[in-house]
Amino acid sequence: MNPGEKLEKLRGLMKERNLQAYVIPSGDDHMSENPPLAFKRREFITGFTGSAGTALVTASKALLWTDGRYFVQADKELDKEHWTLMKDSMPNVPTLTEWCTKNIPRDGAIGMDPKLVSFRNWDKYETDFKQDGIQVKAVPENLVDIVWGSQRPSLGKNPIIILGQEYAGRKWEEKLEDVRQHLEEKDACAVILTALDDVAWLFNLRGTDTPFEPVFLAYALVSRRSCMLFLDLSRLTPELKEHLKGVDVRSYGDLENGIQDVFQSDCICSEPSRIWINGEASQAVASMVPEKYRLVKSPSPVAVLKARSMTFECLGSRMLNFCLIGMRRAHIREAVGLCRAYKWLEETLTEGKQTIRESDLVKKIEEFRKELPLYQGPSFSTISAGGPNAALPHYHPPVEGSRVLSKNEVVLCDTGSQFLDGTTDCTRTFHFGTPSREEKLAFTLVLQGHIDFAMTIFPADIMVMRNRVTLLCLLVMLISPILPKGNRLDTIARKPLWQAGLDYEHGTGHGIGSFLNVHEGPFYVGKRIPSADSVTKDAGIKAHMFMSDEPGFYAPGKFGFRIENIVETLPWGGHSHECPALETGQEFLVFVPTTMLPIDQNLILPDLLSKKQMDWLNEYHRDIFEKVSEALKEAGHEEMIEWLRLKTAPLRVHH
Repeated sequence: MNPGEKLEKLRGLMKERNLQAYVIPSGDDHMSENPPLAFKRREFITGFTGSAGTALVTASKALLWTDGRYFVQADKELDKEHWTLMKDSMPNVPTLTEWCTKNIPRDGAIGMDPKLVSFRNWDKYETDFKQDGIQVKAVPENLVDIVWGSQRPSLGKNPIIILGQEYAGRKWEEKLEDVRQHLEEKDACAVILTALDDVAWLFNLRGTDTPFEPVFLAYALVSRRSCMLFLDLSRLTPELKEHLKGVDVRSYGDLENGIQDVFQSDCICSEPSRIWINGEASQAVASMVPEKYRLVKSPSPVAVLKARSMTFECLGSRMLNFCLIGMRRAHIREAVGLCRAYKWLEETLTEGKQTIRESDLVKKIEEFRKELPLYQGPSFSTISAGGPNAALPHYHPPVEGSRVLSKNEVVLCDTGSQFLDGTTDCTRTFHFGTPSREEKLAFTLVLQGHIDFAMTIFPADIMVMRNRVTLLCLLVMLISPILPKGNRLDTIARKPLWQAGLDYEHGTGHGIGSFLNVHEGPFYVGKRIPSADSVTKDAGIKAHMFMSDEPGFYAPGKFGFRIENIVETLPWGGHSHECPALETGQEFLVFVPTTMLPIDQNLILPDLLSKKQMDWLNEYHRDIFEKVSEALKEAGHEEMIEWLRLKTAPLRVHH
């Protein structure tokens, strides 16, 4: 079907149900960032492949809202004869709600699938539209699925994997007790877990139901006395049944009955009687619990435990912090594969004897990765972008006909792996010819922000997620980049670009799982909140959490730069001992790079770097050479060591 035919069928279904508009979100029943192919409804109906966006269809209009990361991509992918791009947060661009209140008649109805809209957003829609006499109408049967018909991909039934304790850190029964401790602290009788990575982490299980995250479709319901897991029962193996001994395993569609059973047996006759629901749970799930018995708190207890799992699961254990060591080793292992790929890229482009396309680099990276121990697959679709395509922060090359790479233009590669002992995510930008002054300046500003963020000393438990930067915070950051104010770490990475009148639209940092989601909450470093559901508590940053440091800059139609490392938070030992009276006892943290890949020195203007920035870069490269050269030897790639030595040679200011 072409775009027009899809819309025609959808509008016919809307007319049958007396709907004046229909909303199509990006996520699935679990609000996943990267849903299974069968749930990519917004992508199917719009043709836009970006991971974020909301579509709205009326009898005469079809509109897509997306944020600044995807403006250029959406403009390319949307069929402009049928679709209009709405640039979210830009001046004079109405929000979806504002547009509807002006264009949907009073007494009109806007249809939504309650399984795909968080109940926080649902309540907000109802409140906003009620003022204008517009009804939000639940449409349980998804209309896009009907349009999709037999062409819709089927849901896979691959085996669910039991993750060994050597990788999981602790038994799931021990994690369950931690969840119950949170229930007691929050005066809840039970909690509904809807996020797929929460369920997978809690039970030490993994799957392949989504393209890149090792998760499986399931819900969980944990009370103080019972534990239920809801999944496709046909996937239960004898080994899985044994692993889940003590868990009441039920059919995926039996969640509502399970809630009623727990409510009757564990909650209604007890005090407290409330069931904890994360704010990102769908309206369909929330409606299963009477409103007066809901305890709405974000993030979920598992999201908090998962983010702090390196601390809880490893510190003090006889496993010698195996989880931490595994995550660090995964990144060194990743460096072996990527160094080989980037050496191949440089030599092939500079020799000029072979044509390399963006998709060829993706294939070569995967070829080398498959040789790495414990490798399970990519953690997301690799971004391999040459020249002007590098200006698209979330560009993905087509399998056929992608851009030919050249030594005379920028090459940006953002890629990551899933290993049994860790998840990786790294971005590097290269230029193997003679970059322009403009390109070098932009790259160096990004590098300065990356280094300044990496050198930050900050209080433990700092809250990093807010939607706007305050003037006070801005002044503090400009005066002293080492002292973040409250939750504004993001401004540190942006300061060098801001001082040049430049900026970037994506976030600066995100959490990362261990053989789980490459983007993990419950915190996020950025100038905007990633979703309307994340307005509640951010868990704060503690020691031994892993997160990204990834500032960038993008010149549309010309080039783009991003430098991304995964960093680990460690306790800072730099307190003054000369003035004990100044000690407050507050814990401070520092970032230590976990990613071990050289940064392209060909794009740097050394004179712009401060001594501290230069020292940091040279120390980082020394650390890379020491760790990765040893790993290359162990892997039998001694021929790589001289290349690595050149790429990590000390950088000096030119006079």
